Amino acid sequence: MRLSQQHHSLGRFHTKQWQAVCPVVCSKHSKAQPCIGSLCNSWLGCKRSCKFAGYTDMCQRSLYNKESHANTLGHRRVVTKAAVFAESVSDESSMWQWRKAQLCKIGMFAGPALSIPLADPIMSLVDTVCIGQYTGTLELAALGPTMLIFNLFTYVFTAITITTVSLVADKLRTQDVDGAGDALSSALFVATTFGLIIQAVLLCCSEQMVMFTGAAPALLAPSVTYLKIRAWSAPAVLISMVAQAGLLAQQDAFAPFIWVAVQSILNVIGDLVLIKHFQQGLTGAAWATVLSQLIGTVGLIWMLRFRGQVRPRPQIPTLQQLQELSSTFGPASLIYVFKCLCYMLLQGSATALKPALVAAHQVLWQVWNLCAFGHVPLEQAALAFLPGIQNRQEYTEWVKLLAGVGLFVGVVTALLATGVPYYLPFLFTPDVQLWPIMKSIAPQCAISMVLCALDVSASGILMASKDLLFLARAMAISFTAVVIYFKAITGQGWQLGGTWWGLCLFFCIRAVQSCHHLYSSQQSAQQMHTISGFESDKLRAVAITAEASG
Repeated sequence: MRLSQQHHSLGRFHTKQWQAVCPVVCSKHSKAQPCIGSLCNSWLGCKRSCKFAGYTDMCQRSLYNKESHANTLGHRRVVTKAAVFAESVSDESSMWQWRKAQLCKIGMFAGPALSIPLADPIMSLVDTVCIGQYTGTLELAALGPTMLIFNLFTYVFTAITITTVSLVADKLRTQDVDGAGDALSSALFVATTFGLIIQAVLLCCSEQMVMFTGAAPALLAPSVTYLKIRAWSAPAVLISMVAQAGLLAQQDAFAPFIWVAVQSILNVIGDLVLIKHFQQGLTGAAWATVLSQLIGTVGLIWMLRFRGQVRPRPQIPTLQQLQELSSTFGPASLIYVFKCLCYMLLQGSATALKPALVAAHQVLWQVWNLCAFGHVPLEQAALAFLPGIQNRQEYTEWVKLLAGVGLFVGVVTALLATGVPYYLPFLFTPDVQLWPIMKSIAPQCAISMVLCALDVSASGILMASKDLLFLARAMAISFTAVVIYFKAITGQGWQLGGTWWGLCLFFCIRAVQSCHHLYSSQQSAQQMHTISGFESDKLRAVAITAEASG
C-alpha cells in the first residue's frame, strides 16, 4: 500500500506518528490547505513545490505527497532531505542502484573535465615525443629543466582553477549570476596579471633559473632558448585555465574538451612541420606549442562569452572581490607551492646525473606527469558535488565513492605509466640504451602513481570541506621529510632509482596524513550526528507526550 493511501487508512494516529519522525514543519505548507486532488495519490504525480529546511524542490515522492493530506486534517508534518535519502536507499539493492547512478554522474563530469589539467601536459608530451623521435638525446635531456621551470609557475596557479570553480559554483547555487560573473572576471584579471609577471621573469632570468635547477653545462644553451620562447605563452596558459574552470563551474565540460583537442592537433601539426620538415629542433617545438596555446585560449574566451550562462566583463576587481578570491586562493596556492618545491628537488636530483639518465628520466617523468594530472578531476568532482550535500549519510556515501574511485584511477594510471617503458619505449626515443634505464624505475613510478591518486581524492574531499589549513600544514611536513631524504642520499650512489624513491616517499606521507585526517573527521562527524539525533528523539518524545496528555 502506498504511503499516501496509508495516510487515509490510518488517519489522525498516523499523522502523529509521522510528526514524531519529522519534527520540523514545512514552512510553505504550515497552514491548512485544500488537497489538490488525485495527483497527491500518485507516487510521482504531485506538482506542488515544498520548501523545507531551506531547500526548495518539487514534490516527487509520496514522502512529500502526504503534506497535502496532513494539512487537510489540520496537522503538520516534516519533509527532510535525510528522510528522502534514507527511503531511497532503504535496502542493499537500492543502495547499489544509488551508487551506480552517482558513479555515472562522476564519470560524466570527470571525463570531459580531464581537459583542464591535461592541457599543458599534453603539449609538453607532444614536444617530448617529437624531440625524441627527430632530434638527439641532448635536446631531449634539455627539456627536463625547462619543463620543470615552466610547469612550476603554471602548476602553482592551478589553485586559481580550484578557486574559480568553487566561487562561481557557489554563486550559481544561490542564483547570483551577476556575482558569478564578477567572480569570474576577477579570476581572469588575476590570471592575466600573474601571466604577464611570469612572462617577464622567464624572459629576464631564464639562464639563472636553468642553472639553479642543477642542469649539466651542456644542457644550458638549448634549455634557455626553449624556455624564452615558451615564456610568451604564460598569460595564455593561465587565462585558459580560468576560462576552462568558468565553463566547468557551469557544468559545461564539453567546450574545454573540444578546445584542448584542437590545441593538441595544432601542436602535433606544428611539431611535425617545424621539427621534422624544417629541422628546427627545440625552437620549433617551443613555437608550435606557443601558437597552439594562443589559438586555444582565444577559442575558450569566445566560448565563455557566447555559450556560457556566466559571461565575464573586462573590469578591475574591487578590494572586496580580491579578498573573496584570496580567501581560497591563498591557502590553495600554498599547497601547490610546497608540491612544486618537492618536484623541484626531484628534478634537480635527476638533472644532476649523466645525460643518458636525465633523458630516460625525462621521458618517464612526462608520462608520469600526464597520468598524474588525470587525477585532478577527482578534486574537481569533490568541489562540485560535496558542498551541496547536507545529509550526513549521503555525504559519507559520497566520500566512500570518491575514495574508491581514487584507488581505481590510481591503479589504472599506474598500469598505463609503467606500460610505456616495458612495451612502448620506442614511441618516445629510438635510443635503445635508454630503454633499460626506463624499466629500472618503473616500479617506483607505479607505487607513486597509486599513492598520488589516493592523496588527490582525499585532498579534494578536504578542500570541499574548507580544511585548507590542514592541507597546507601536511604539505609542509611532507616537504620537510623529502628535503631530509634527498640530503641523506646525496653522495650515496643511489642514482636515478633513489630519486624516484623520493617521489614515493613524498606521496606516501601525503596519502597517510590526508586519509587519516579524513577518516578521523568522518568519525567525529558521525558521533556528533548520532548525539544530535539522540537529542532530537528526546525532544520529539516530550512533544508527543505533551500532545497526548493535552
